[in-house]
Amino acid sequence: MALPAPLRAQATFVGSLEQLANVRAFIQRTASQLGCDEQDIFALELACDEAATNIFNYAFTEQTGELDIHVWREADAIVVTIGYYGRAFDPAQIPEPDLDAPLEQRPAGGLGLYFMRQMMNQVQFEFDAVRGNRLTMRRILATKD
Repeated sequence: MALPAPLRAQATFVGSLEQLANVRAFIQRTASQLGCDEQDIFALELACDEAATNIFNYAFTEQTGELDIHVWREADAIVVTIGYYGRAFDPAQIPEPDLDAPLEQRPAGGLGLYFMRQMMNQVQFEFDAVRGNRLTMRRILATKD
């Protein structure tokens, strides 16, 4: 089976929340070109939107930075990498949200990493002050019956 073109796409976004619509549009357009269905496109958009929001809000606290996003298709998956220079964090220190707590007792925010992990099959962080930080997310594509 031939894969749809392009096989790989890249875009850079200046780090601010105003760029979220552009990030989503890039992911939607690229995922569609790579043969994703609506369910996969939605999952990729949501995961990338949450990742970009977290980076803009927490990694770029001292200065504005850039997100370098690469998207490509493997045989049965879409892979997204988001590279940036900014403050690192330990994902293991982010508590799982209490989804059973009443809404008024839940803290604001805190669902970004949870959504990323729910939408994607793999979420991996690498932090390096010299080479920059990298988030790699992989989603196995829905099978067509």
